[in-house]
Amino acid sequence: MLEDADVEAAALAGAVSTFGYQGQACVAAGRHLVHTDLVEAYTDALVGHARALRMGDPREDGVSVGPVISERQATRIEHLVDESVAAGARVLTGGRRDGLFYPPTVLDHVDRAMPVFTEEIFGPVAPVIPFRGEAEAVEIANDTAYGLTAAVHSGSVPRATAVAEQLRTGMVHINDVSAKDAANAPFGGMGSSGNGSRIGGTASLEQFTQWRWMTAPGPA
Repeated sequence: MLEDADVEAAALAGAVSTFGYQGQACVAAGRHLVHTDLVEAYTDALVGHARALRMGDPREDGVSVGPVISERQATRIEHLVDESVAAGARVLTGGRRDGLFYPPTVLDHVDRAMPVFTEEIFGPVAPVIPFRGEAEAVEIANDTAYGLTAAVHSGSVPRATAVAEQLRTGMVHINDVSAKDAANAPFGGMGSSGNGSRIGGTASLEQFTQWRWMTAPGPA
């Protein structure tokens, strides 16, 4: 999120991207990079969204966060957060597992050596990392083996687009959620996020068909 972004809109998009499906989506936002001028306002807003989400049986009305998929995954999320906190991260909300339920969690004081930065979490955990300028934001965002999706928030679409063009991701969304999919759009990532292929829309024609070259002699 750049320093000219709408904080409330960006925080709502960040909450949807990280906490939706308990963070168990390949397109979930695993890092929240925020300009230092707005990081306090952003984390406050994100914490507010996290605390407003009710955990429980997802079949019940009003429940937004259900259990994670398995004991193994719940334990993994817990370890990633606990190890990061032991290394200096601070829990602003959440952070305490209850069986298969892991609450929407916001962390700050996160550095790039911590497990919540280096690993894909696949849980409802939002590590917030500050940056000072666009070049630093791009460098931090690209400091990963993965590259499926990203979102850039700014009051200027051309400025956000210029930043987005520097990100090593297969998909990037301006002033929107990272967790976005459309049947007519090519879906796929870079680096360790996939194998370089794309599916969806006309891209599926290339992935699921083969070209064949046929020749025939001319008239005798």
